[in-house]
Amino acid sequence: MFCAARSQAREILRSIEDRLATIGSDKRQIAHITIWLADVSYFAEVTAVWNEWVDPAHPPVRACAQVRIPNKDLKVEMIVVAHAPPSL
Repeated sequence: MFCAARSQAREILRSIEDRLATIGSDKRQIAHITIWLADVSYFAEVTAVWNEWVDPAHPPVRACAQVRIPNKDLKVEMIVVAHAPPSL
């Protein structure tokens, strides 16, 4: 069965890795991530995606909560705080 929350979580995490790579960083440098869910019923599915993705040797602080997301097509949103390498 297709789950939009699972698919969106995977897409967001791929995008995070891509964006970090553009500044010379990676997911090991994430200090904190906040995951917003349109419905708390998505928690287990998004957590499963998270567990597959996160580096267990460098897990960031994570918070996850249900919020009202105005766009009904969006099931998951994330806010990431990561370390960037110093400028050369």
